[in-house]
Amino acid sequence: MRVRLVTMLALGLLGGLMGGPVLAQSTGGAAPTRHAAADEEALRAVLASYNAALNGGQTAAVLPLYTPDGIFMAPYSPSFIGQTAIRKAYDAVFAELKFDVRFDIAEVVQIAPAWAFVRTNSAGTTLHHSTGKTTAEANQELFIFRKGDDGSWRIARYSFSPTNPPGL
Repeated sequence: MRVRLVTMLALGLLGGLMGGPVLAQSTGGAAPTRHAAADEEALRAVLASYNAALNGGQTAAVLPLYTPDGIFMAPYSPSFIGQTAIRKAYDAVFAELKFDVRFDIAEVVQIAPAWAFVRTNSAGTTLHHSTGKTTAEANQELFIFRKGDDGSWRIARYSFSPTNPPGL
């Protein structure tokens, strides 16, 4: 109960900082409105597109999923800010790694009309081109989305961290 109260207070503060009402929804609780359900469906579709682009090793398919000022935050790396930096980062990632992973959505929360976050877990395998070895892949991810003037949701911030120990 205390965690839920702290979460609701944080969402209220975040919504206030973003200048809009807090419209929280998640995978549990009361049924979302038709508008909220359409937004959740759109967010899930962007995640599915990202998952396909990642597994396909396609930087060109990843870039349109990010906002122009998007930020990609990978472990042990500085943040990659903006389309040019994000392109370079994914080009480097795909030059070394071939993914076969699946994202499972743990939580979808719309915190304002044009802002939402999605928390995911992913697992699968990764082929390392430099060594020829395939390793187990497991991460937890946090995607922050912003809805553009065109009504499309895009990744504004993306951060992930491994959940399996190195070397497994």
